[in-house]
Amino acid sequence: MFSPEELNIVMRLNYPRQRAVRWLPVHLDLITLNEFDAENIEMYRENLIRVQHTGLCFSVFDKEKIYAIFGLWELWPGVCECFLIPSADIGKKVHRFHRASLLFFDHAVNKMDIKRLQIVVRSDNVLAVEWAERCYFIKEGLMKNWSPQLVDSFIMARIEN
Repeated sequence: MFSPEELNIVMRLNYPRQRAVRWLPVHLDLITLNEFDAENIEMYRENLIRVQHTGLCFSVFDKEKIYAIFGLWELWPGVCECFLIPSADIGKKVHRFHRASLLFFDHAVNKMDIKRLQIVVRSDNVLAVEWAERCYFIKEGLMKNWSPQLVDSFIMARIEN
């Protein structure tokens, strides 16, 4: 659906130093995960392997270090769920990658004619909730005992007109 070359331009990455590449399973072994994501690494691996053929799963490198794994999948026409697995070190690049995330979301919405873009965020992951809100996702509800660890999670969405 999207090529890495297209995303490098759209997300205004400082290519070739910073670049989006197609996600590969080995990237989960190379990224330094934060505590929230480390707990779910095997679930992420299974889900990403299942959807990697869609062409909508990517990793962002800065030099040889992975700072984020991200993408989306279409639930049905006009409705997509997105995800971000940030590196524990993303704080060093947070402004550049936040801007790149906004550009990616806008591009995906326009190219795929998305009317609803949703994300699920653990309610106790304050930084992730704040990031989603800065990306214009609005909390729609609290899903009790939703995650594999039975932790509450927010369903959040960007509704496009």
